[in-house]
Amino acid sequence: MDGIAFLRAAHERNLTGGAKIVLLSSGYFPPIADCSIDRSIMKPVLRDDLLALLADLFHVVSSATKAEIEVPRGSSSKGLRILVAEDNPVNQKLAQRMLERSGYTVTVVSNGLEAISAFEQGEFALILMDGQMPEMDGLDAAKAIRRLELITGGHVPIIALTAQALNGDRERFLAAGMDDYISKPIQQRELFDSIERALSRTITESTK
Repeated sequence: MDGIAFLRAAHERNLTGGAKIVLLSSGYFPPIADCSIDRSIMKPVLRDDLLALLADLFHVVSSATKAEIEVPRGSSSKGLRILVAEDNPVNQKLAQRMLERSGYTVTVVSNGLEAISAFEQGEFALILMDGQMPEMDGLDAAKAIRRLELITGGHVPIIALTAQALNGDRERFLAAGMDDYISKPIQQRELFDSIERALSRTITESTK
């Protein structure tokens, strides 16, 4: 039974009891006459969007709903270009939305070969690289990018995205030339902490 069928059955049996109903949707849903839906929100659902929706729904204003999530903003991130190499559309959208809200310019590709091509064609401050992708995985793509840097010079930080952190993963990522890794599903605080560390190291190295 899908969500709409459940809501219809619940309304027919008067089971909702006046509860607020929020539809989680991957796409546009037209109004549904026989279902009382109070709000809808697009997936992937982000924390600040959900808090804002609930605050509006229940007419609540609190420090939690008004507070901005502390992420790098302003001149340090404004306009910096980040390459996201990830084959999952939901993860692509989630990472792009988080980064663009913080002022970064984002380019998204779906596999390692596309990541190498994008790296060759543009200048990026940082790369987020999924470990497992079709055509070429993230580790092989990172190795290829590091070989190219031996010719072009410079060092673009690469942060691995991994579905599950296993023993030995850190060593494998570092051996491939990556600078750090974070686990999926992507958590906003962990993402920006890793980016902050990587960019800070790059600035420090460039000023030596």
